[in-house]
Order: sequence, then C-alpha cells, then structure tokens
Amino acid sequence: MSNRRLRKVADLQKMKLTFILPNGKEMEFPANALPEKIKEQAMLHGLAQKLGDKLNKTTSVGEMEALLTELWEQLISGQWNASRGPSGGLLAKAIARIKGIELADAAKVLSEMDDETKKALRKHPAIEKAILEIKMEELEGEDSDLPI
Repeated sequence: MSNRRLRKVADLQKMKLTFILPNGKEMEFPANALPEKIKEQAMLHGLAQKLGDKLNKTTSVGEMEALLTELWEQLISGQWNASRGPSGGLLAKAIARIKGIELADAAKVLSEMDDETKKALRKHPAIEKAILEIKMEELEGEDSDLPI
C-alpha cells in the first residue's frame, strides 16, 4: 500500500479532515469533536509546522529571522497562503531600498523570480542588512513603554 495515493481533504466550513485511503475508504475527523486542550495543542503543532516549513534549506540566521517575520505578518493579517500583492514583502522593500526603485517595481521583479533565486537573493549580505534596517525602523519607539 503506497502513501502516494493517500489523499487528505481539509474542509474549513465543516472543520473536518477527511483521509481517503488508497483502497477508497474515507475516514473523517471532525475537529470540533476534540477537547479544547487538544485543539490548542493541534493549533500550536500546526503553527510550528507552518513556520518551520518556511525554513527548509535555510542556514542564514538573518534569512531565518526575515522569513519567520514575513510569514508571521502574513498569518496575523489573515492569509494562510502567501499572496504578495503589490508590496512584495520584506524582500521587495529591501530591493527597493538598495536599488533606489519603487516598491511596486521591486515586487514586480520578485514576482518573475523562482523560489530558488529568491532564496539566494535573501542570503546576499546587502539584502540581509537592508531587511534588518527595515525591521529596526519598524520597531522604533517600541521600547518607549517599558515599565523600567
């Protein structure tokens, strides 16, 4: 029995997972049947998996930080799957800054690149530096409400 023919279907409307086994048998797992504690554990497991998957083949700490930040921002904005739209994310901001071009132009350039090219670009020291500068600017004033 090969796992390649196993299918998984996530139904967000009904909050259930269906596994379709290689023999055609369907097994349904409604998330709402789970105790609240298990739902919380499953949610954290899923977040850890989603965030961890973003780091595949990445060894640069700067790139890891940038990728995790970008994905987290995407998730808290309500988007499970990336859709760059006009901004292009941190990488586009870094390119726009370094090249002195409009953000929309940088995002357009990125939209035409494959993932491997983007990964390589993220590892460039100038890009890493620009991303860190952008993140530092976004955090300016965040320490003003320290209780000390």
